[in-house]
Amino acid sequence: MDESFENMIITNIHGCANVPTPPEAYRPMHERPYCGFLFSTEGKVLYHEGERTTFTDPDHFLFVPKGATYFLTGDKYDVCPCLNFDCERYPDRIVQLSVPNRTVLDEARRLVELYSMKLPFYQTLIRAGLYRIIEEICQSQEELRLPKHVADSIAYIIENLSDPTLTNARIAAEVNISAVYLSKEFVKYLRESPHKYLQNRRIERAKYLLSMEGTSVTETAALVGYNSVYHFSRSFKSLTGRSPNEYRPH
Repeated sequence: MDESFENMIITNIHGCANVPTPPEAYRPMHERPYCGFLFSTEGKVLYHEGERTTFTDPDHFLFVPKGATYFLTGDKYDVCPCLNFDCERYPDRIVQLSVPNRTVLDEARRLVELYSMKLPFYQTLIRAGLYRIIEEICQSQEELRLPKHVADSIAYIIENLSDPTLTNARIAAEVNISAVYLSKEFVKYLRESPHKYLQNRRIERAKYLLSMEGTSVTETAALVGYNSVYHFSRSFKSLTGRSPNEYRPH
């Protein structure tokens, strides 16, 4: 079974809500109408799918595909963020995922709040947030398969996206290898150079920031490590085919 999320395409949003789960509750779901990410903030919720049982807790969340049939039980009262959407190219059964950092749960809570407020362009904003969660999932899945020095390099890049002085040499020094060896390892495992990987991550982060109302192009450029708005705009358009202003919600 393919449990990759890197090719997932979000097509529609169907609701984001905090779902109360009382202790020992029994809730059946027959042929779930939408895909979803399901979280727990405090306790553990068990999802029984035939003979297979998975769970959510503060360290784990689930992707549940459209059409899934299951029932769930909780061990304590909890209010669980639930993000429902239509998508293409997704895993065909329930997938348990580790919460890579607090950003993912915070993002889920934010999307629930956005949905409840029904702000202008809320679907666009929620879709951008879901892609942010998917980005974190993909990064986490990559790190499970990568040598430690490559995974550590990726983590260092993500932590320092806003630093315009970040270079291959500095990344290599951080993980105690040469810049030449770092480049070879990135091409081998990620099929792109460290510089290209850094540029792509910066533009992905920029897309997320630009989808947020109130974040200007100038602020976004600085937050993703560009000293020049002109160079940021050129890089953004070369990778997305659109200018930063065209990407912003109007």
